[in-house]
Amino acid sequence: MKSIYLLILFLFISKSTDAQEMLLHNNNGRDTSFPVTMIDSITFSNTPYVQDSVLFYDDFEFYPGNSFPVYGGWALFELSDSVLKAGAKVDSKNRYSGMKSLRVFSTGTDKIMVNRHLSRTPKIVYMDFRLYIQKLAVDVGKAASLEIGLWNIADGEFGSNYAGYVMKENGAFSCKAGNKEALIDNFVTGRWYRLRLKYSVDDKSIQVWMNGIAVVPKFTGLMPYLGYNDFSIVSQNNEVLLDEIKIWESN
Repeated sequence: MKSIYLLILFLFISKSTDAQEMLLHNNNGRDTSFPVTMIDSITFSNTPYVQDSVLFYDDFEFYPGNSFPVYGGWALFELSDSVLKAGAKVDSKNRYSGMKSLRVFSTGTDKIMVNRHLSRTPKIVYMDFRLYIQKLAVDVGKAASLEIGLWNIADGEFGSNYAGYVMKENGAFSCKAGNKEALIDNFVTGRWYRLRLKYSVDDKSIQVWMNGIAVVPKFTGLMPYLGYNDFSIVSQNNEVLLDEIKIWESN
């Protein structure tokens, strides 16, 4: 009886007007479709899917505090010639859930990239994460920007060929697919946001959600010429925290 009840509940959720379907791939050849709203309880808590549908998941709980999570597959690159006043460290003072998050910071004109190489590049990919803006501009009077998205490290300058998010020191927050950009909203400091983006290789399109609400209509743009294979965070003159980063394959 319980299994029948769960099946009915699942079908009800699946048929609701705002339930976007996603496909969880399993190496046994039996893929399963679920509402994307169930991604937290299904994809990242069930071991069989971790190597099949999930490209990577990181909540930074298993790294030592105040360290860079290098053994988790992350890499740090300096993108400017100034004295290094930037970095990324596991932080335990401010987090969305659990005990830790990742703090990314840079000051002045220094610019860094925190990069996580993806094990594969599916034709439809989601990324979902929590973002906290500590400071929009650390050094007043100097340009500040934050870029988070999918791209290819060998494909030229970040920002020209990628799918992701862009933030400026005035709080303007946009999403971008290659040469196309759309304003989402204005960010404010001191609160957590949940951001989700769906990217489709076939039609080079993206869809964006903020705090569970679709905020940008589907639109297309060039991205990238060599195909994406990285998840990257590029920071200049700001301080942000990220938590519960999830990237997965879907239908």
